[in-house]
Amino acid sequence: AQRGWAWALRGDTGRALEYFELAARLAPYDMTIQSRLADLRGRGAGAAEKIAGLKKKLDDSLEDLATRRELAILYRDAGMPVEACAEFEIITQRDPADIDALRGYGELLAATFRDKEAVPVLERVLVSTPDDWQTHLNLARLKAVSDPVSALAHARRAFGLRPDSVDARLNLAAALVVNDRTEEAIGVYQELLRLLPANDLRRQVIASQVEELRRLRP
Repeated sequence: AQRGWAWALRGDTGRALEYFELAARLAPYDMTIQSRLADLRGRGAGAAEKIAGLKKKLDDSLEDLATRRELAILYRDAGMPVEACAEFEIITQRDPADIDALRGYGELLAATFRDKEAVPVLERVLVSTPDDWQTHLNLARLKAVSDPVSALAHARRAFGLRPDSVDARLNLAAALVVNDRTEEAIGVYQELLRLLPANDLRRQVIASQVEELRRLRP
């Protein structure tokens, strides 16, 4: 992220985006990074005016869930996770069958460091959509400390559903590490290094992680 800030200050938006997108993949719940990404992509442009219009529309019809959903997404994309979370929560209360809103609510709970609340919400998502690889991925990250065995199960499931995903492989390696399965984690990282193109910015980070794991293993 620091390199991204440096390129942004130099006015090189393209290079800044590369580094912030990498940082966002490695730290998906860092809302400072997400907010900066939204700014760089221009997603926040005109957001205040749009938000005001949607809120006025909701004043006339509080039960307009389509408008509330649009407002929640706009808040999220403008780097306003607390406001987005509140809107998604209202939607899930009024329409419990809306799985997309439930997923968005759970992801934003996690993004605002409300992990204990996020876990049961995302587990409810899996009841309806058990093959939702992204939700398995998020649960693996959320449970890494509190329940590493369950985290590894979710990580394996996410990877099984999306073996082509770099994020799923990275997440699996991280879950193996917290379960003290260092050699397996190194193997996953090494396979990823074999698959990534030579100019991929993530290679340096992954190589450093492999080196650190080798240094720390018994």
